[in-house]
Amino acid sequence: MWLIPGGEVENFDISLENACQREVKEEMGINIEIIKPLRPIMLHKDGRVIILIHFLAKRICEIKPGADIVEWAWHDINNLPADCAPNVYAVIEDYKKSI
Repeated sequence: MWLIPGGEVENFDISLENACQREVKEEMGINIEIIKPLRPIMLHKDGRVIILIHFLAKRICEIKPGADIVEWAWHDINNLPADCAPNVYAVIEDYKKSI
């Protein structure tokens, strides 16, 4: 399943933007410049409430995937693969309406 890079906020003393930048650096080996927040999504999973925070960002350097990344690719937002996580479709559709 294709996912957007991310993870849990481990330190609540930093901003969500900084947490996003840290996760993207860990997973994809890149620095990003946050442009703006996108649609947040709330999920219920295993008796927990999970809030996914999404950002539009600019890539600063070349991708060097972390050890946990099995596969990565760029996908056209108008032709996404059929096996994306549900939040990917929701966030991309909302973004496309805003441009």
